[in-house]
Amino acid sequence: MMGKWICKIKSGALQFSVFIAVLIAILLAGLILYAYTFVYLKKQSEAAVANVRIADVGFDYLLASDVKPGQDTLTIPSEAEGQSVRAITSPWGVFEKAYVITTHRKKRFDKVGLLATKLDRVASPTLYLSDENTPLVVVGNTKITGKAVLPEQGIRPGYIAGNSFYGKQLVAGSIGRSKGELPKLYSSYRDALKMLTAMRSENKRDENTGFLNHKHSVCSFREKTKVIRSADPLLLADVRLTGNFIVRSDSLIVVKNTSALKDIILIAPIVEIEEGTTGTFQVIASERIKVNKNCVLAYPSALLLVQDPLKNSTPQYLHDKQLFIDENAQVKGVVGCLLEKVPTDFYPQIVVETSAKIAGQVFCDGNLELKGTVSGSVYTRYFLTNQGGSIYLNHLFNGVVENQNIPDFYGGMLLEDQDKIVVKWLY
Repeated sequence: MMGKWICKIKSGALQFSVFIAVLIAILLAGLILYAYTFVYLKKQSEAAVANVRIADVGFDYLLASDVKPGQDTLTIPSEAEGQSVRAITSPWGVFEKAYVITTHRKKRFDKVGLLATKLDRVASPTLYLSDENTPLVVVGNTKITGKAVLPEQGIRPGYIAGNSFYGKQLVAGSIGRSKGELPKLYSSYRDALKMLTAMRSENKRDENTGFLNHKHSVCSFREKTKVIRSADPLLLADVRLTGNFIVRSDSLIVVKNTSALKDIILIAPIVEIEEGTTGTFQVIASERIKVNKNCVLAYPSALLLVQDPLKNSTPQYLHDKQLFIDENAQVKGVVGCLLEKVPTDFYPQIVVETSAKIAGQVFCDGNLELKGTVSGSVYTRYFLTNQGGSIYLNHLFNGVVENQNIPDFYGGMLLEDQDKIVVKWLY
């Protein structure tokens, strides 16, 4: 008997087959998506890494090339396709602020740094005394270690008020010949500093002083600078300011030791820093800066006395204009005095008292009275010593200038034809 076998597949088995097929399709799609995502993320990661690397290249270009301070926006050459590097430079007090922006494959990265002249602990002068046809006379426990660049008349021991020179050697290092002027600063840099001291409040109302009442105010250097301005004296007590702030008074700023100031700039004709104050900030004044005992200003701080260009430059104006650092105070960074004309009287524009310590650079267009210690470098036109009511020109009495207790490289004021260094990365 002939017959037919008829096989019927149940609908449940068909659904299962479709489910398996869909599942395989989803898995394949997932694998494809995973591979695409992996490649995409890898490219994004490479672009991000490239941006960081390019930003470093941008800073290397700024440090190696002769880019003048405050040259605004620069386009930096880049060899890779699809990459762009821009740098925005501007003065930031004694230093220079550089903002490097990089883009690569729609990814953006920026980096902000504080620049200064690169000073080499070994190669840079530890002491540079302008040649004013007068030798340097050392008395007492004076100590000079490192490279000394001195006038043609050289250096010799002296005698003041019963004290002779007690050291074993006049200079523990090499001696070079100085010129009749100090190394030049960038003219644009000087102009920017003079402009800061010359600016006055446009009205009698305080501006942005509400920041002084906040518990803690922070301003990124990627944002616009916040200026706190007053025509009246400002007392900074129980104040915490960090970052991109300029605090300005047309008369006086007093910094109390209860304040916490970091990376900001203070500008006023007179600035007084109370005993025991700690912080990291810059001070620019046209008449007087006083740093009282036991203050500690961390690196990179700066104290700068700048002659007000709106006032005359007669000896009467220059008299009593002084940057004074009291006993046991410590300043790490730059201490400077910029004058339009050389003072003709015997009055010190910078005084560093006994046991006061400066780690970094001292740059004085006028007269420097050094009783304490400078670890780093000193550039000055004259030394003065006031002892027993008598003034001794180009005498160094118990002062110490050495290059041992300082990093191999550190930053100073922006000098022409000198390499730069990043003294701090900003936020």
